[in-house]
Amino acid sequence: MKKKIGSVLLILALLIALVPAVLFQARAETLSGSCGEHASWTLNRSTGALVITGTGEIEGETDPYTTSREDLPGIRYGWETYRQEIRTVSIGSGITGIGKDAFRACGKLRSVVLPSSVSVIHSRSFEGCTALSLIVIPNRNCVIYGNSSNFASTAVTVIYGFHNTTAQTFAQRYGYRFSPLPDDYGSPNPFVDVPTGSFYHDAVLWAVNETPQITNGTDAVRFSPGKTCTRAEAVTLLWRAKKQPSSSGTTNPFTDVKSSAFYAKAVLWAVKAGVTTGTDKTHFSPDLPCTRAQVVTFLWRACGKPEPTSTNNPFRDVPDGYYKKAVLWAVEKGITNGTGATIFSPDKVCTRGEIVTFLCRAFQR
Repeated sequence: MKKKIGSVLLILALLIALVPAVLFQARAETLSGSCGEHASWTLNRSTGALVITGTGEIEGETDPYTTSREDLPGIRYGWETYRQEIRTVSIGSGITGIGKDAFRACGKLRSVVLPSSVSVIHSRSFEGCTALSLIVIPNRNCVIYGNSSNFASTAVTVIYGFHNTTAQTFAQRYGYRFSPLPDDYGSPNPFVDVPTGSFYHDAVLWAVNETPQITNGTDAVRFSPGKTCTRAEAVTLLWRAKKQPSSSGTTNPFTDVKSSAFYAKAVLWAVKAGVTTGTDKTHFSPDLPCTRAQVVTFLWRACGKPEPTSTNNPFRDVPDGYYKKAVLWAVEKGITNGTGATIFSPDKVCTRGEIVTFLCRAFQR
């Protein structure tokens, strides 16, 4: 009897030991499959990133049991079971069409940028994508089937396309808001709010295309250059521009910087490198706006606190203080010229356009 009980317990122990492995397999981090004769997909479940590559149309398998109407059979795709996990979709330039129901009910999908190779979008392709705020359709002759349910909701989704194209016609017919793409869309600049000739144009492209990437837009088609840059964003962009130096061995003194925050490593590096000590001994204040004086000071300290060769101060609003040498150095290096001939505006909040410009001028040269 004891032997029988022992055997049972041994079997139970083995089964329990196998449970974590089984669960791990069930929750594979990366899934993949085909979605057309020459197209394939990969889904990273930890990030929710769906990547589709190859050529031809995105296609699924007919599934008549997904609808009660015989004339509208459902289409199933390999990612169907995981559609609520999908947060972003990247579609390769060889894809020519979006199949029926392709991204139906992907409730966390917020934006989609189609390549110019996509010439047809079939009905119900984004139906039920309740968070879809924008879709970019750069093909001027793209055929769009379906009706007002194609792109989630007319109250939510904005269709971006060129003037006098099928995208604009579709938007007007079904009540979507239409936003025109600039004529040079498709160049290395993906942002509708970063015009050619703006002071930050080249810096934005540098920051987006640098390896590792320094920053991306605030969404698929906007960089938001006039948006206020926070202290967390400032040190993160600076850390990335410095090629993400290690912060290992540094104790986190700040109660408002969680280890899971996107800026945590950057803040610890900034403390280690003497770039900042926070707003007090135990607070970094990551969400506070970062001023122009603070940004050039962070940058100056990150570059080793070089002495400016001249003590001539052209700015009447830059008194002796913690940022004076940083400002003089920045002007000397051509990183900034101030907001006027005799005005630096040290307390003015720094924008995203300004900070990437400062970083580009400091590190690209």
